[in-house]
Amino acid sequence: MPEPLPNLGKDEIRALSAEDRRRYFQHRSAPPVTPFEDKPGFHYLLKVEDVREWENALGGPLYLDIGAGMGRFLVGEAEKYPEVNFLGIDSDYQCVKRNLQKLWNRQRQDRSLEQVRYFYGSVYHVMSAMEGPSVDRAYVNYPDPWFKKRHLKRRLVTVELFENLRPLLKHGGEVFVQTDIDDYAEFINEQLEGVKGYDITLNAHALFEGLTGTLYQEKAEKKGHNRHCYHLKKT
Repeated sequence: MPEPLPNLGKDEIRALSAEDRRRYFQHRSAPPVTPFEDKPGFHYLLKVEDVREWENALGGPLYLDIGAGMGRFLVGEAEKYPEVNFLGIDSDYQCVKRNLQKLWNRQRQDRSLEQVRYFYGSVYHVMSAMEGPSVDRAYVNYPDPWFKKRHLKRRLVTVELFENLRPLLKHGGEVFVQTDIDDYAEFINEQLEGVKGYDITLNAHALFEGLTGTLYQEKAEKKGHNRHCYHLKKT
């Protein structure tokens, strides 16, 4: 087994190659779930060491919601597709706590979404823990644009994200990405030039029809922002 990488800062992590980033998260602990242990809905939260067991026990399709935020999209899609397993991933403590509470409230109202799980941490923790290929779809809805130049390396939608997702996707597995930030859209276009192993559709708005809207999407539409939609299909 290779030697663990040293503890790195966020910018240093962003500068790693896809292979080294995967290695790094294999050896770096995910944030502890102990703050959630006394919170309602804790059983909907996956620990990093339980991800692979959960993945291998699934009996139906698996969709990832990367950066699940307040959970409107995930819950909306889970309601429409009870046969699909959903994993919401977010590193924001308050977002995860609120989503666990929502799932708990639904359970008490006999409207349980037992096919839904959440993960507290980075998508790279999840990808490093998964065996694959098991993912049918992955969604990235309105990711944080990180406007400042010194923060650009923190942007989520990069070549390395697609490189690390690809082994986990089933053949024909899909990735849906959307943003309302024109600058981020230009950044994504540049990143996609280096992406291999996918059929890529730009301006894929038609493929997003019928999907649950997010809070950010609602705000963007009210502001009259452009909507940029991307679709990638594993070949």
